[in-house]
Amino acid sequence: PSNLQIWMMGAFGMFGQWYVFFTNPDIGWSVTGDPSGKFLQAMIPFSYAPFLIPLGKLYGKKEPLSKKFYLVLLGYTVLLFALSIGRSSRGSFMFGLTSLAFAYILGLLMGVFKTKFFTLRNGIAVGILFWLLTGPIADLGTAMVIVRSEVQTTTAAELIDLTLEAYGDKEAIRQRRLEDASEDASNEWDEPYLDNIFAARFANIKFSDMTLIQYEKLGSFDPDMQDYSIDYFLCALPEPFMRALNIEADKEFIYSLSFGDYIYLLAGGSGFPNGYRTGHFAGTGMAAFGWWYLLILGVLIIPIFLLFDKFYKRDRGKKNEPFALQFSLCGLLAITSVWQFLPTESVTMLAIFLLRGWLQLVVLYFGLFQLTRLLTRKFRRSRRRRVSLPIQTT
Repeated sequence: PSNLQIWMMGAFGMFGQWYVFFTNPDIGWSVTGDPSGKFLQAMIPFSYAPFLIPLGKLYGKKEPLSKKFYLVLLGYTVLLFALSIGRSSRGSFMFGLTSLAFAYILGLLMGVFKTKFFTLRNGIAVGILFWLLTGPIADLGTAMVIVRSEVQTTTAAELIDLTLEAYGDKEAIRQRRLEDASEDASNEWDEPYLDNIFAARFANIKFSDMTLIQYEKLGSFDPDMQDYSIDYFLCALPEPFMRALNIEADKEFIYSLSFGDYIYLLAGGSGFPNGYRTGHFAGTGMAAFGWWYLLILGVLIIPIFLLFDKFYKRDRGKKNEPFALQFSLCGLLAITSVWQFLPTESVTMLAIFLLRGWLQLVVLYFGLFQLTRLLTRKFRRSRRRRVSLPIQTT
């Protein structure tokens, strides 16, 4: 794709975020809804496409970028951050940046990018980034957690105001962190692990720990956990298919809870719908299927690996030149989920990914690629037509 196509993809993704969380929040927070609204919601991951433009060598682009581009990208980042605050979602902002980081690491491993790490400029950049992550951004993340209980009852614009107000209250932020680190909190469902709330988001071992603790209370082959796991898979089918197959699972109830919520409730914990504690396949798998979950994991991960492996092609170079690798932008957009795939909530999620996840990703990308290519061609034709018009003189 051209840079203009990628900016258009980002614009479609941004529009999807604005539409389903600001204009029609019922779509954003509901499990089901009208197909058009859910289609726009499915395009939200494309919001992060412009972040990959600087890494164009990975998908075949070689043109240098101007300083103006980076200023525009900075403004785009600020806008995306504002939308993330309106959603009260740290992940919706972070995963765009992690896609950039993971793709860059991939480029380094493949030899596409070469850099000297130990330079003064890199040292300054790392220092600024460290200060942002441990200071202002960490405080903002805590403020988002403080106001999260207001998500269902306030508009996105009001949520931004509440978040900024909480961000200004440093004492409330300090108290919230002390509360998270307290002994009482750790006896329930202890997800902080690290002091920095953004860094803690990636401490994936905590999810395994928490669900294994709940599994110890339930034991293997818990019938409720089995039923929930199977129903979770069946509910991934579109509603017309569910009706045609006479599947009576309640999609609204099933998807109003995460696997972390459900296993915690079964083990005697207190919770509520839309809490979305992040579970892990180790504990939920043991509770539902015993040690057989490892066989399910092993069988399903093989086709998943092969499908992800389709996101690149290997071209033979000219004589005496090495092979050249080119990655699909579609695969790079999903690279965070690739790198974080094994901490998934349940082995059921792997089956869901094979059922519709990979296909949905590819079909959406293909459709958006063709649409943006068509729009780009029309834009360039109209631009050339304006340039070629004769100048009237008197």
